[in-house]
Amino acid sequence: MNSATWRPSVNRRARIKGGGPLSASGSNVVGHDEPLTRVQLQWIEGRIEDELLFGRPLDEAVANRQDHFVSFPPGECVALSRRTLDRGGTSISRLDIFLTVRADEAYTTIPHVLPGGALLLSVRGWTKVAAVLEAIAAIRSLGIDPRSAAPDHWRHVHNQLAADLPPRLYSRERHAAFIARSTIMERS
Repeated sequence: MNSATWRPSVNRRARIKGGGPLSASGSNVVGHDEPLTRVQLQWIEGRIEDELLFGRPLDEAVANRQDHFVSFPPGECVALSRRTLDRGGTSISRLDIFLTVRADEAYTTIPHVLPGGALLLSVRGWTKVAAVLEAIAAIRSLGIDPRSAAPDHWRHVHNQLAADLPPRLYSRERHAAFIARSTIMERS
């Protein structure tokens, strides 16, 4: 699966590593004891268009031509874009970036995400969604996978857009500082 963007393929078949349908918790991946976060993606051309912008799923399954399920381990950074369209064009645009959580961690409920996640960014409306898409593209242009960017950056983008202010650009220096801080915290 291309982690850059998920879109449906008519020829795509279910690929379930655990051998059977996913449970409600999505916890049937062989060799994985932690419950997984399960995300439902829908694609009904011209009506509902959900996209996985980034995130690396451990498991995926296609229920039918319209419903696709992906499951993520705890600690994965995931970006979901959801659009609902009507005859006049896009009527609802939403983009959420969140970290998947362990069973004992607090989380925020997010539509079509079971159980939910630690929300880093949540925007509504095409103008704000487009600004986040630009922020994601800017990080990719640096050669950095957006899912490995500092979670604080996504919080910053969310807060700036909520205040109708432009967010600061992510930089290689900021990313290096985040990696160094993460390494130090892992050692302690």
